[in-house]
Amino acid sequence: MNKPEKNTAESKQINTEEPKRIKGLLDALQKNQWKDDDNLLENLNTIFNELNTLALGDLQYYNDKRQKNGEMSKWTRGVSLIFGTLGALAIILQNNLLISSSQMVIIGSAFFIISAAALTWNRLFGASGGHIRYVIAQFDLGEMIVKFALDWHEWLDKNNRRPLDEEIDVQGAFKLFRDFSEHTYKIVRDETQVWGKSLMDAMEEQYKRSQQK
Repeated sequence: MNKPEKNTAESKQINTEEPKRIKGLLDALQKNQWKDDDNLLENLNTIFNELNTLALGDLQYYNDKRQKNGEMSKWTRGVSLIFGTLGALAIILQNNLLISSSQMVIIGSAFFIISAAALTWNRLFGASGGHIRYVIAQFDLGEMIVKFALDWHEWLDKNNRRPLDEEIDVQGAFKLFRDFSEHTYKIVRDETQVWGKSLMDAMEEQYKRSQQK
């Protein structure tokens, strides 16, 4: 029995910094013809769809990163909890086991070091912090995409019902497009700035700890 083929469009890793994504938008817009009003709505719909394609790519990116960082966060916190507990037990039970007290202290200290290292790794690579950032960015982008779709369909309804002697509100459409693009990039830019600050803070904290040893 043949296995179902994997959907390459869904499985392919999305890179929000890939220039080809912008080029795809520009290529699609170049195909628009603005010579008359016959295909005006079709051209505007093309812009709407292409902007949504970019935003949905960002949304998928943050969803993938959220899942990845969520797993890393869970494992590092789990490792820290397990070895921290083992370290505490080793210290508490050092006089009640066949192993010498000094050996139990060494073993307990090793467990504590592993526990601390797991949390340090979590902090340095932004496992838990990144998971939170990606969840927030994903929700914000999702809300923005839904709002954009509702605003666009409201605009379509209004312009399809306009009196015959009125022109299509092209300026209103482009305002929706610009606002959506600006807000989408702001969400991505703000998340990236927080990521950069978190990374630098974690590296500085790690450096200070190494200097204290």
